[in-house]
Amino acid sequence: MSANRNLIQTGVSAPAVILSVQDTGVTMNDNPQARIRLRVMPMYGEPFEAEVTQIIGRFQIGMVVPNGAVMVKYDPNDKTKVAIESFSPAPAAQ
Repeated sequence: MSANRNLIQTGVSAPAVILSVQDTGVTMNDNPQARIRLRVMPMYGEPFEAEVTQIIGRFQIGMVVPNGAVMVKYDPNDKTKVAIESFSPAPAAQ
């Protein structure tokens, strides 16, 4: 948790798209933990894929879906270190 907190403070921001979501079977305070595969699209440089394991708040579960948008922070020196900064709501159905 402290590594993610540090990464959120010092990492580089980038948008990302959720490629897949897998339940790990772990919960904390009734909130599920998920393994989330992302395609990170930095402003400078090539897009890359990363995997994040994170506790998801009950009110955020509906936002953690394939093709969903998130903002992440990543370590440009080690792109395996990625933390989700925020989830974007799914677009409204028309």
